[in-house]
Amino acid sequence: MAMADDTTPALVLTGPGASNGRTGWGLLALGLFVAVFFSTTLPNNAPTTRWFLLTETPGLLFDWTLGAGDDTPEEREANRTRGWDRLPQRLPLWGGAGLLLLTATALGRLVGRPLRIDRWEELNRFERWGVQAALGLSIWSLVTLGLGLAGWLDRWLFVGLMGGVIAVESLVSVWTWRRHRTVPSADGTRDADAARPERWSLASLTTYRFSYGTPGTWLRVACLPFLVLILLGSALPSTDFDVNEYHFGGPKEYFQAGRISFLAHNVYTSFPFLTEMLTLSAMVVMDDWFWGAVTGKVLLGAYALMAALAVRAGARRLGGELAGDVAALVYLSTPWVFRISTIAYVEGALACYLALAWLLVTGPLCGSRVLLAGLFAGSAMACKYPGLVQVVLPVGVALVWRASARERGRFVLLYGLGVAVAIGPWLLKNLVETGNPVYPLAYTLFGGRDWDAALNAKWRAAHGPNGFSLLGFLDGLFDVSVRNDWLSPLLYGGVLVTCVLGGALCRAARPTLLGLAWLYVAWWLLTHRLDRFWVPMLPLAALLAGAGLATLLASDSSFVRKLTWTIVVVSGACNFVLCGVGLAGYNDFLKDLPAARAYAARLTMPESVWLNANWPPGAAVLAVGDAELFEAQFPVYYNTVFDHSLLEQWCGVDGGDPRTKPLRPLKEIRETLAARAVSHVYVNWGELLRYRTTYGYTDFVSPDRLQELVTAGVLEPPVSPPEAFTRVASLADSWRAQVETWGKPLVRTEGGEAVLPLWSVYRVRP
Repeated sequence: MAMADDTTPALVLTGPGASNGRTGWGLLALGLFVAVFFSTTLPNNAPTTRWFLLTETPGLLFDWTLGAGDDTPEEREANRTRGWDRLPQRLPLWGGAGLLLLTATALGRLVGRPLRIDRWEELNRFERWGVQAALGLSIWSLVTLGLGLAGWLDRWLFVGLMGGVIAVESLVSVWTWRRHRTVPSADGTRDADAARPERWSLASLTTYRFSYGTPGTWLRVACLPFLVLILLGSALPSTDFDVNEYHFGGPKEYFQAGRISFLAHNVYTSFPFLTEMLTLSAMVVMDDWFWGAVTGKVLLGAYALMAALAVRAGARRLGGELAGDVAALVYLSTPWVFRISTIAYVEGALACYLALAWLLVTGPLCGSRVLLAGLFAGSAMACKYPGLVQVVLPVGVALVWRASARERGRFVLLYGLGVAVAIGPWLLKNLVETGNPVYPLAYTLFGGRDWDAALNAKWRAAHGPNGFSLLGFLDGLFDVSVRNDWLSPLLYGGVLVTCVLGGALCRAARPTLLGLAWLYVAWWLLTHRLDRFWVPMLPLAALLAGAGLATLLASDSSFVRKLTWTIVVVSGACNFVLCGVGLAGYNDFLKDLPAARAYAARLTMPESVWLNANWPPGAAVLAVGDAELFEAQFPVYYNTVFDHSLLEQWCGVDGGDPRTKPLRPLKEIRETLAARAVSHVYVNWGELLRYRTTYGYTDFVSPDRLQELVTAGVLEPPVSPPEAFTRVASLADSWRAQVETWGKPLVRTEGGEAVLPLWSVYRVRP
C-alpha cells in the first residue's frame, strides 16, 4: 500500500534526528534499561528469570516452532490431540469473527462518509481502515444492545442486518466510485486518474509498498508472527476467572434468555458492556453460547491490529515512516498485547480507542475529527468505567489545550456530543434499571436497586487504592515499566531514549509524555492497582518508543545503528518465545478444540466436569460461593461475592446478625426451591475460603449452616467425589486459619492426614 504523505501534521519533525549528537547517550540509556530489565524475575512465573528466558530463547524457539521436546510419555500423549490437521476446526470461528468485522467495517465506512474519513490524507489506507473498523465495532455494539433490550436476539435478524449493512455499503462504494471515476481537468477534458476516490476492496487493504532494502519492510514483516499468535490464541477457550464469570458469563445469560435485562445476582453485568455486546452478537450469529463466545474472543483480538495502526500513524507524525513502523512492532510484540487479545479482557479495546482518540486530538483539528475523537473516548468508557479518567478526561484536556480560543467552545461541545453518543445508552440503561446511571458506583449520590450501604462499603474496600506512600508510588512505577512479566524492554526503554534525546523530538512528544504520566497517576491514585488496569498506557508508550528507537536506528553512527538493531531483534525474539511457550496465557494453538474445551473446563472449573456429567436433565442448581459458571451446562442460580447471597435470601429470615439469624419456616424454604426447580445445592468451599480471606463473605454461609439445613430435612447429606478433596497442610496459612475455626466441620482424616473437600453437592430432599 502506498504511503500517504503527512500534508498537515500537527507535530512536525522532518524525520528522526540522525545527526543528533545525543544518540550515544540514548543508546547508553537503552542499554542500561535493557540490562536492568533482563536482570529481574518474572513475578507471575517465578522462579523463571528474564535472563534464563533470554539465554534459552534460541533453543525454546526451535523446540516450540518445530515441535521438538516431546520426549516424555505425557508429552507424546498430549501431542496426539494437537497438530496442523486440527487447524481447519478454527475456520468457523475465524469465519464468524471475519463476518462481524466485515460488517463493522462496512458500518464504519457508512457512518464515516459524512466525517470524510476516507479523505484523511495524513493516514494511509490501512490506517483509515483501522479508524473505520473501530468505529463500526462501537456502533454495532450499540445495535446489539438495542436489539437485546427489545428481546430481539434472533440469529436470522442479526444475519439479515449484517448482510444489509454490507450490501448497502458495497452499493454506495461502487456508486461513489463510478460517479467520481473522472473529474474535469484544467483544460476541460476528463482525467480518469485524478482525485479518484479509493475503492473498497481486499486488494486495497493488503497491497503494500514492498522494498526488500528498507528497514520499514522488515519491521512490518516482523509484526506478522505476533498477529498470527493472536489469531491462534484467541481461537482457544477461555481459562480466565473474570472472563468466565462475567465477560462471557453475562452474555451467555442474555443469549439463553433471549434478551438483555438487569441481573441482580451479577453486579458486573451492569457495567458498560461494549466488548461483551460483540461477544453476545457472536453467540447469536453462531447460535451457540460457548463457541460464540470464542468467536467473539477472536473478534476482540482484532483490536490489537487497529491499535497498532493508530500507534503507527501517531509515531509517524512524530518521527517519520521508520518511527511509525518501529512503534507498531513495539506495540504488537509487547506480550501484554498478546495476553489481553487472547484472554478477552476489555483493556485491548479500551487501549485501541485511547490510541485512536489521542491520534485525532493531537492531529489536525476540525469539527468532524473532534466529534469522532469524542466517539472514541466515549467508546473507551463504554468498555469500562475507568475510561472516564483514562481517556475521556485526558483527551478532553488535550483538546482544550490545542484548540484555538475561537474554536474551543465549539470543539468542546462536539467532543462532549461524541462522548455522550457512545456512553450515553449505557448510562441511560442503568438509570432506567437501577435509578443510578453509573451503577454500582456513586451509591452515596444516586443510590441503586438491590444495593445497600454494606455492599457499597465492601465494593469500595475491594476496588479502591490500598495505601498511599512515595515508596509505593515509585515501586508501582518500577512494576509498570520493568518488573511485570508481560512487558517488553523496547517499550519503556524506547520512552527513556526519547526523553534522553531531548531537542525537537522531546518537545513534540511532550503532550504524549504528559498523557502517559497522567495514565500512571490515575492508575495508582484511583484504581485498585491490578496490573491490567494500566494496559491503556501501552499505546502511548509504544508511540513514544517508536520515535526514540527510530532515531537510534537512523543514526549516523554505524555502531549505534547495529547495536540498536541487535537489541530490537533479540528483544522481539524473546517476546515471541514468552508468548509462544505459554508464559503469557493459554497457548495450545493447534489443540483439538473439543479437547481444548475439556482442558479449559478442568483448569477453570474442575467441578464442572463432574457436575455436567452427573446432573439430571431439567434440574436446576443453586451455586453457593462460585460465580465462575460459564462452563455449566445446566440451569444455575448464583451470586457474585459483591451481591446478596441467594442462600441467605432464600433460607434466612430478613435482618439480624448473619451468623445467628434463624432459618425461614421449612415449608417456605422448600416452596422457594421448588418454585425454581432447584434439585441440588452446590457449595464451593474453596471459593468461600478465598473470599473470607480477601473481600469477605456473609457469615450466614458456613459448613454449620449447611448442616443445619441437612438436619432440618431440607437437604440430604453432601456428596464430594474423591477429586474434590485436598490436604489441609497444602493450603495457604490464611486458609488454614479459617479452616481451624469456620471450616472445622469439613475436616476429616484419611490415611493419617487431615483433608477437606473444596466443593460439595447437597441434594434437595423431595
